Amino acid sequence: MVILQETDSNQEYQSLVFLGEYEQKFCQSVLYFCPFTVFQHLKLPEKLSVILYSEEAPSKEYLCGHTANAAYFSDRAAFTGCYNQLCSDFQLIYRMDGCMQSLSALICANASLTEIADKIAGIYSHPVNIVNNSFSILASSTAYPFFSADLISDNQRGYVPPDIIRLIDIPALRIGKSSREPMLIFHKKAQLPPEAEEFKHYCTPILISSVIVGYFSVYLRPEEYLPETLIRYLPQIANQISLQMQKQDFYTINKANYYTNLFSNLLSENCDPNGKWEERICAFGYQLKDIKYILVADIPKSIRDSYGIQELSKALQSIFENSIFIIQNSQIIYLASYDDCSNPLKTILAKCAEFMDSMILKVGISSSFTSIDGVREHTMQARAAIEVGEIFDPQINVYPYDRYRLKYMVYKLSSKFDISMFCLPQLTTLLDYDKKHNSQLTYTLFIHLSNPHTPASACKRLHIHKNTLYFRLDKIKEITGLDFDDPSISAMLLVSFMILRLRHAINWSMPDLI
Repeated sequence: MVILQETDSNQEYQSLVFLGEYEQKFCQSVLYFCPFTVFQHLKLPEKLSVILYSEEAPSKEYLCGHTANAAYFSDRAAFTGCYNQLCSDFQLIYRMDGCMQSLSALICANASLTEIADKIAGIYSHPVNIVNNSFSILASSTAYPFFSADLISDNQRGYVPPDIIRLIDIPALRIGKSSREPMLIFHKKAQLPPEAEEFKHYCTPILISSVIVGYFSVYLRPEEYLPETLIRYLPQIANQISLQMQKQDFYTINKANYYTNLFSNLLSENCDPNGKWEERICAFGYQLKDIKYILVADIPKSIRDSYGIQELSKALQSIFENSIFIIQNSQIIYLASYDDCSNPLKTILAKCAEFMDSMILKVGISSSFTSIDGVREHTMQARAAIEVGEIFDPQINVYPYDRYRLKYMVYKLSSKFDISMFCLPQLTTLLDYDKKHNSQLTYTLFIHLSNPHTPASACKRLHIHKNTLYFRLDKIKEITGLDFDDPSISAMLLVSFMILRLRHAINWSMPDLI
């Protein structure tokens, strides 16, 4: 096939006509097929787009003078084959246009996503499912069964497993593609359970505005394929699904955007103090109670993908009851509020300990506050708790700011002063004594200051008898000359321990030392 250089290859046509030796009406939106021996005798009112058959190459000047776009074959079988293939493609396009109209009618009739999935499966004669952007399955076709045990399991379970999502690596597949372009994804035997069959699927993003809110997939066996014409309709179908998702989830999407903008304003340095924030924060039905906390969760690098973040956000929201959240700067920020008669911090800490037992996740919890104007200040507290908590107690996951307030002050002072000048020299003397005599007097003093009014608790942590504790404390007073029952001396000792911890002179964890 030879294409005239001046031909516009992007020209679109409404139909296909094979020209014979008779007069007929001509149209520029039609692509004509014709033997050159017939074409050169036709009386043409205007330049047309034609594909010709000619054993000898027609002159370029003739074609430019009589056609708008032109190509020709010198082989009759190839010429006929091209005509038959394009006829088949046009018939498929006519069918797909009719199918798109039927799909639009379903959307107008407010059909369910399952009905829409069944309609799409009927169009493509292959199973289909629709997922949201956290890869929870919203709908699956019922008319065309899934042929792989792995796919059947996913659809019964209601979500795509995280390990499969990581194997798919959608961000890498999107490189070089537009946001609406389908991706062909292969699932090889090595990635699947032993009983599962290999498969592939055309995964097409569903967008609302410029945000990907989900995907729909057409599933095929490895040896099957979709004609290019059908692939080109996938983004149009995704647009139709988007319309239905917007109708169903418009409230939810607006609610998420509303709270994101509201939080962003409350976290701004230029937050308007007369912004009626309490009234506005309740506009979408959130019950704002008297006692409030800000909780900040650092998103681990290992799960900084859309699925992982969404799942983590939902899981933490079940711990931080009566909360709303936004995701900002690789952190999830929650505003939680409780009745003043409750003791939420103790409950939150207990639930966090259970949830984070096997997770690399750090959470900072602010002091409680009552006025919504304190959101920015208390978000800074929660972030500060994580920052200093990872220095003093890296082995734990949850850092209440009230337990780290003094540590944070010492930590910040260390960036501006030589804080060793604030450290009691008697404590250094005690450390030297321990090194020389292989004793644990400094650690005993540390545990005692952590539990000054509960000697039984200190003894339990030190694994010693009460008499031994009192003997050690008397020895410490003898060596240091300090009366650590004096509140001012006790406070200075606490600060000194923190300074020694920052300077790595001691390496004990101090989560209970306030």
